[in-house]
Amino acid sequence: MILKSRSLKFLVFCLKCIVLLGIFKYTSFCFTLENLKVNSDTKEFLTLTKYRPRLYLTPEKITFIRSKLIYYPYSKFWKYIKKRAYIYAKETPPISAEKYNENTIRSLGNRLPYIAMAYLLTNNEMYLRGVKKWMKALCSYPNWASNEDLGAAHILFGMSICYDWLYDKFTSEERALYRKKITKHANIFYKLLVKGKKWWARAYLQNHNYTNVMALAVAGLALYGEVKEAKAWIEIAKENFKQVLYWLSPDGATHEGVNYWSYGAEALLKYFMAMAPIYGLDEVKNSSFFQKTAYYRLYMSLPDFRDNVNYADSPYFEYHGPGFILRCLASIFNDGHAQWLAEKIEYARGKRALYSWLDLLWYNENVKPIPPNDLPTYAYFDNLGIFVDRTSWSPNGIWVFFKAGPPLGKFAFSKGYYKGAGHVHPDEGNFLLWAYGKWLIVDNGYSRLKSTVNHNVFLFNGYGQLGEGKKWFNEEAIKKYNGYAQIKYTDFKNEYKYITADLTKIYPPEARLKKWLRTWIFLPKGYLIIKDDIEMKNPGYAESFLHLGLGYITKTNYGFLYKDYNVGFKLYEIGDKPDKVIIEPTFFIGKRNKKNNNSRFTLHFIYNRSNISSILLFKIFHGKEEEKLVFLKKTKNYIEFSDGALEVKIDFLKKKVIFE
Repeated sequence: MILKSRSLKFLVFCLKCIVLLGIFKYTSFCFTLENLKVNSDTKEFLTLTKYRPRLYLTPEKITFIRSKLIYYPYSKFWKYIKKRAYIYAKETPPISAEKYNENTIRSLGNRLPYIAMAYLLTNNEMYLRGVKKWMKALCSYPNWASNEDLGAAHILFGMSICYDWLYDKFTSEERALYRKKITKHANIFYKLLVKGKKWWARAYLQNHNYTNVMALAVAGLALYGEVKEAKAWIEIAKENFKQVLYWLSPDGATHEGVNYWSYGAEALLKYFMAMAPIYGLDEVKNSSFFQKTAYYRLYMSLPDFRDNVNYADSPYFEYHGPGFILRCLASIFNDGHAQWLAEKIEYARGKRALYSWLDLLWYNENVKPIPPNDLPTYAYFDNLGIFVDRTSWSPNGIWVFFKAGPPLGKFAFSKGYYKGAGHVHPDEGNFLLWAYGKWLIVDNGYSRLKSTVNHNVFLFNGYGQLGEGKKWFNEEAIKKYNGYAQIKYTDFKNEYKYITADLTKIYPPEARLKKWLRTWIFLPKGYLIIKDDIEMKNPGYAESFLHLGLGYITKTNYGFLYKDYNVGFKLYEIGDKPDKVIIEPTFFIGKRNKKNNNSRFTLHFIYNRSNISSILLFKIFHGKEEEKLVFLKKTKNYIEFSDGALEVKIDFLKKKVIFE
């Protein structure tokens, strides 16, 4: 009777697994028993069993790198790698990993490729002892944080690299120990991916998915031919990344911000470059995202190329690369602009530049760097609704940013896909301004509480945009109300850039908003114009915010004067004036690091009415303050002004800008 009961339970369990395997379906595939079946080994797979190392390196590649270490830029990569490898090899691993969380434990896995590469390039036994010391310690830890996310993925990846690269340097007992631990954790990820119960398992636009599944695939390659499950790990990862390629933003941009672009792109390239000996790189070369993404990083650079824009959950200075990422893209696409950008960012950052062991692997000296002087100064990433422009490619100039689109992009929105929006901010309609080495209008950057008031946009009747109010962006609110923003009109000319965005649908019903159109105009001669046309259901009131840089703001008879030493702007108010304007100390809600606040004051505009038609005109200056503008005509839909050297007419109804 007991046996029959157990048999019945096992049968029910098997049926549940079959249902789970087929339960999630998006567009081009679902995880089913059929497409997860491990087919007979291909020629490429069989080749894997014949040589090591098989991950990123070959014996020929190792010999080549050794021969280049005294030459620039290999020498600077090697200096960075060797320094870290020496430190890591000399360290004593912690006895226990209990004090580490999902974030901090990653560093333990990150050490391994540095030490292993140092050994391959020097044959110094100190590094081999260091690898063995760390591998043994990591095997002794019962858990790698939760075992189900990034912490375990980083360690799984690092151990798999060492297992492959130093395979013949380990004893059979050591290999058995490492193999058992790698297998255990790879199987955990495999089951999570099959069942789809973890949030990241179906989040194809999220860096956790890329990193965790990449680590599983690399473990599969490392143990292929020794562990029967390895091929299944590789196959399920392949199916996962088919979906990732399908959903990646076709304009090359990301909703997660520049920092998570670099973290995500690192994982994506680690996966595709590891798999290249089996599958080739055609999927990458044919991907619209990969074709354009180096240019996304180019245009997200500030004119000094040291820092980057900090929209979404991103600081000004990303934590990963981006040199090795750009060098890999440069090699894949023979792209001189990407090669140039990698070197330019590192030069601008000086001692703060970040390198990786991957720089040595992915740098292709045959790709000659090309500066961006032949490229337009502006770029429009239409899927995510991100626009940037600069007055020139010189470090001394003006840089502007505007954003208005569905939180995960038009493509995902059109398919009803809402997964992976955690790092998005409620910032549609936001604009930023950087000029002559100074931030003038800023964003809050990485935030532990997503809030509309952190951005240069409106609250209506006390309500901010959909998705706010939690540590991670609330994608369910967007899904519930079908929330989105969209750019309705663009006109990009050398003399001006003109954008109109409809931001009405990105607010909840409680905001009682009938219409919000924001027109954004940039004149490279030093003008930025923001026009807001708003209708609310009666009664209604609105608040808007302008977060300023580290300068000072004063009230004037024409509006406001903002100065940060010799850089600033004059702000003219035209049309409906606010009922009240407060100059208040900036307080960014959920700011990750309050000590590094990037704003000193905020202009807080309050409108006690339901209909608003206002214009803010910024005249940017550098050095001597510009003379006061003379307005020849100004209405709600037409302005004409002169600064003595330039006369400008803007007809908002006809969407025309005329210079005389």
